[in-house]
Amino acid sequence: AHVELIRFFKERGVTQAVPEFRKQMMRAGIFDLKAMNTKHTLFFLASELCLASHLDDASDELKWAAECLWSLTHLIAILDNASQLLSTTEERKATDHGRCFLDTYKRLVMLARQDSSNRWPAPPKFHYIMHQVLDLENKWNPFRWSCFLDEDFMGKIRPLMSSSVRGNTMWGAIAKGFDKYLKALDMLLRDCLLYTSP
Repeated sequence: AHVELIRFFKERGVTQAVPEFRKQMMRAGIFDLKAMNTKHTLFFLASELCLASHLDDASDELKWAAECLWSLTHLIAILDNASQLLSTTEERKATDHGRCFLDTYKRLVMLARQDSSNRWPAPPKFHYIMHQVLDLENKWNPFRWSCFLDEDFMGKIRPLMSSSVRGNTMWGAIAKGFDKYLKALDMLLRDCLLYTSP
């Protein structure tokens, strides 16, 4: 499978490093992927599962897994290529694919629980996708408006605030950190204006 994945990445001109693909990962249902590799690897897995699901002896689990990953692949492709606000067609298609993904994944989780296996885990944060799918009717693209951007911002501002604490009271640290943030924002906006001015 790893050799096939390398070929798959090369054919599509994907320049990121190919993730290590081992049988242990498949059995455990765990993939150690970088975020930039996820959608390409997901597309590869969905394609392979679709081919396997058309075999005469394909199990229901294999068919559901193919449908599940294919729906998620389509959902990601739609949201990835859409602007901040989804068109009516994009919203309908994304909602359909998102609900199909959630329904088939739920079937897979229930099937795995019947034989007490953890092939299809349902981690606590998995409900985030459910909320994103249900919120698509407001036509906001979650790839552009999600809280991941806020969490990323918190990760960037934490070191700035931490560097402002030493030798200051609580309010002094807040004032110093806010001052640093405003100076950095001013520099960023000046750079943007410099590049966009005629």
